[in-house]
Amino acid sequence: MEFIVDSNDLDIENEDNRPLAHKIFKMRIAGYGLDTIAKHFNTTASKFQKLLDLEKDLSNAFNRADEIAVTNVTYALYQSAIGYKTLEIHSNKLMEEGTDGVITSAKIIEKQLAPDIGAARDYLKAKNSQLWDKKTESEDNTMFDIDKLSVRDRAKMLKNLKQINAISED
Repeated sequence: MEFIVDSNDLDIENEDNRPLAHKIFKMRIAGYGLDTIAKHFNTTASKFQKLLDLEKDLSNAFNRADEIAVTNVTYALYQSAIGYKTLEIHSNKLMEEGTDGVITSAKIIEKQLAPDIGAARDYLKAKNSQLWDKKTESEDNTMFDIDKLSVRDRAKMLKNLKQINAISED
C-alpha cells in the first residue's frame, strides 16, 4: 500500500498555490480542523471555506490529506486487528572500570503482537456495521456477545477479517 507522505507529490495546477497547498495539507494531515487552519491564516472558517471552494488546488490538498489520514488509520486498525511484528531496541550503558568511557550495547528484538479482538470488531463494524454490531444474531436467532466468543471462534472471525480485507483490496 502506497501513501503520499509529502505534499510535494500533490497534483498542483497553479504553481503559485503550491506553498499554501503544502501548508494546508500538512496541517490537515496532522489533524487540524477547518477552524484551526483558518485561524492560522488569520481568517474565519467561512472565508477559508470560500477560498477552498474557489481554489481547486487548495481544496484538493485539504481533501487529499483527509483521505490519507483515514487510510492510515484504517490500515493501523487492521494491523492491530490481525496482529503484527515490531522491532524493539533494548540498550544498556556500561561503565568501564578506571575509564571515563561508556560502552553501549544494543539488542534488537522482533516481537509478534497478538491480534486485538476489539480492533477486529471495530474494523469489521466500520466495513459493515449492520453485520458486525456488538450483538449479532446467530443462525438459531439467539443473541450472543462478540466479546464472549471462544478462542476458536475468534480465530475464525480473524480469518474472515483477512478474507474481507483481501476482497476489498482487489
